[in-house]
Amino acid sequence: MPVFEFEGRRPTIGDGTYIYPDAVIIGDVRIGEKCFIGPGVVIRAEHGTIFIGNECAIEDGVFMHVQAGKEMRIGSRVIVGHKAMLHNCTIQDEATIGMCSTISDLSVVGAWSIIAEMSLVKKSQIIPPNVIAGGVPAEVIRELEERHKKFSIWGKDYYVGLAQKYPKSLKEIS
Repeated sequence: MPVFEFEGRRPTIGDGTYIYPDAVIIGDVRIGEKCFIGPGVVIRAEHGTIFIGNECAIEDGVFMHVQAGKEMRIGSRVIVGHKAMLHNCTIQDEATIGMCSTISDLSVVGAWSIIAEMSLVKKSQIIPPNVIAGGVPAEVIRELEERHKKFSIWGKDYYVGLAQKYPKSLKEIS
């Protein structure tokens, strides 16, 4: 597993978390329990700290970085979609970040909110809880409905299950 200490700052990984073999975790990264960290993910905290809550899905190709002396917080049961980029931001519990989205410095995505694919949450922008937001820059499109929450819960449970299945079922073949 490519998990690296840097200048005495080392990652901690919670029980039941699966990290794909080509993901890279560097520095003070604190990952909770039962998370799924997918192929090609890079999480760098050389001189800051990144907190990732329990039961999160960090999908393929995601890039996360935090500035020196800063903290980045990803709540519990968050999905970060394929190829998203997060920098020095806060993502609250149960939020979903769409594929190829960028969440920039000092921005906050509220609990349960969904950021649409290819969106930009710009520097210091606040996305309130329980909304769907999208665009460049992201704007609130509408309030979250119960059907969105149900689908979101299904997706999060799916990835928690993958984190448990991958260590037993993923086999490299030549």
